[in-house]
Amino acid sequence: MTRFVDLGDISDLETGDIIRHKMGADAFVVTACHGGTATAVRTQDVSNPNEWQVLKSDVVTLAPIPMLIWCPECGKRHIDRGKWAEKPHHTHACQHCGNVWRPAIQCTVGVRFLPGFEDKPA
Repeated sequence: MTRFVDLGDISDLETGDIIRHKMGADAFVVTACHGGTATAVRTQDVSNPNEWQVLKSDVVTLAPIPMLIWCPECGKRHIDRGKWAEKPHHTHACQHCGNVWRPAIQCTVGVRFLPGFEDKPA
């Protein structure tokens, strides 16, 4: 079942999330996340999480698929680090050219080595 739930923190939003203000029925699609704010279509800036809800699904989220990812725009390698190495997401942004794309329908994570193939000293 898909339903709106209270937004915990602006940093929990991802591009493509559907949000709505608690006092209104209009829904917005998040188009950019930056610092402590997010921008949604209709140029709605989101800065106070206590006023907003985010559409979440009760469907079990699968663990992200580890992938070797290269930017389709500039060809540079994409490796997720920090919270993005663990957080399920399917939209990736190139750290070199800024291109944003989705390499798969399911959540993915850009890794340096595929599981079981990490270089180890001989």
